[in-house]
Amino acid sequence: MASLHFKSLMCIDTEDITGSDETHLVVSGTTRWRGRMNDGDAVSLNVVKPIPFINRARIDLFDDDHPDPDDHVGTTYALLSEIGKGEIEHTFKYNAPLGSAKYVLTPWNSRRSHYCQSNSGHRTRG
Repeated sequence: MASLHFKSLMCIDTEDITGSDETHLVVSGTTRWRGRMNDGDAVSLNVVKPIPFINRARIDLFDDDHPDPDDHVGTTYALLSEIGKGEIEHTFKYNAPLGSAKYVLTPWNSRRSHYCQSNSGHRTRG
């Protein structure tokens, strides 16, 4: 079992033609963070509690287009095999790169809810 610790989310380019995106980050079907973002914005996701998972966790990024259906910006998977590989960055692409999320995976410890960082460096996926 692993624990997914989000670090940050960056808006590279908004999906909406004008104004900010109403972004929401969904992990395994549950919204974990929501907020407005413009081009170049970066937000800390340290407020998101660690998320336990068994083999993999699906991570989806959406732009809320109420009342129309939300725009699905992209999907990635946090994998059990990535434990100990340091900070991982995934770029979400919807015709062009729109955003990136950074996270770290650690072994799950139900008694520990604080962030545990690996010293093995930074790795990029996308």
